[in-house]
Amino acid sequence: MSSPTFQDLEFDDYRCPYLTPMLPQDVPEVVFHVYEEVMFRTKGSFYYLHVKDATKSQTLYSLYYLSPTRGRIKECTLSRATEYRNVCNRVYVGNVGDARVDSIGKALTITTGVTTTRVDMPDRKKKWAPHRFTYGDRRFVWKDKLAEKEILYEVKSESPMLRSKTGKVQDQTFQRPIAWIKSRIYSGSKFGIVGMAGGLDQVFQEFILASALSKRVVEKSQES
Repeated sequence: MSSPTFQDLEFDDYRCPYLTPMLPQDVPEVVFHVYEEVMFRTKGSFYYLHVKDATKSQTLYSLYYLSPTRGRIKECTLSRATEYRNVCNRVYVGNVGDARVDSIGKALTITTGVTTTRVDMPDRKKKWAPHRFTYGDRRFVWKDKLAEKEILYEVKSESPMLRSKTGKVQDQTFQRPIAWIKSRIYSGSKFGIVGMAGGLDQVFQEFILASALSKRVVEKSQES
């Protein structure tokens, strides 16, 4: 396995190396298959998204949330399979702008197991506009939502779009994806697939899983 040399790295204006050029080129993607389990109760439906490995045989994580009969989804929690009752990522689902409007994108406040808290925020008041967050002093954006596939990129530069009345952001990203999620194309209990670049550390992988799955969960609830 070859690792990038120091000469291969790129640095931002603050001399922080970008993550994407640091990732090895010859390590395969990490792929997770996600299956949904539902328990119906009077006060709402309890959902479990079981995240399995590439063989689809071993459950690695479970994302849990309550979809109430009345009201909106307020929280999702991600746990490792071996530490089922211990949360490794907690996601608070907040509104953007007018709290009475449910058709717009949601801000996701994500706290990891090492108590790092970051906000995954849409660009503007539009249903699932590109979502952006900063992690480890590096910027990332979920975008390119085509054919039910949404892709996470590392951002090189970004700035408000001139004369935009809705808060559009123009950016330059690396071409190599950090992660992607594909869902809503499956029948039965399968919820979707999440893929990530090889070489990411476990804490960041779990953060990405919490972000990707929570976004899809809230989007699905808005459509039902």
